[in-house]
Amino acid sequence: MTSTTTPPHPPAKHKSSNPVLRNDAAPEGPPVSRHITALGYAPMDDIHDEFDEFLAQASACQDSDLVEMLRALQTHLQSHFSQENRWMTETAFPARECHIAEHDAVLASVTQVMVKVEDGNLDIGRSLVQALVYWFPPHAVHLDSALAQWMCKRRTGGIPIVLHPRRSGSVTSRTAPP
Repeated sequence: MTSTTTPPHPPAKHKSSNPVLRNDAAPEGPPVSRHITALGYAPMDDIHDEFDEFLAQASACQDSDLVEMLRALQTHLQSHFSQENRWMTETAFPARECHIAEHDAVLASVTQVMVKVEDGNLDIGRSLVQALVYWFPPHAVHLDSALAQWMCKRRTGGIPIVLHPRRSGSVTSRTAPP
């Protein structure tokens, strides 16, 4: 199934030069928010911002653009995970085996889904996008945050301090003094 549409353009708000990202689609479903994935290591935060954009665009794109978006998302994930894996390997990050194994599992799932999407099963492609939307915040908070701290500590001697806005209904906003 091939698309005859013109490749989408990158959103103006995003630093990415990736020509697949669009600026005319609004994300649907649960948002992937920068305040969740900003970890204080700028190179990683930039990669995460691009991933957030891919997820938003893939969540909102038309069926006619889905295959192209998923191919671009797959390419991004390969590059994204390769970079993080390289940081972990080159710096002997202690928890690298677990983290790399999770990256490998996600890539294997994406590859399996892409075969079905290429055969015309767009529903499984949409399910993949939603699974990634739900998978990414905990991955970033639990695995990537440790890597970000490791990288910052190696570079600066200390860990990053990242301030996140309070979210209504969160434990901190209910228990923190005024």
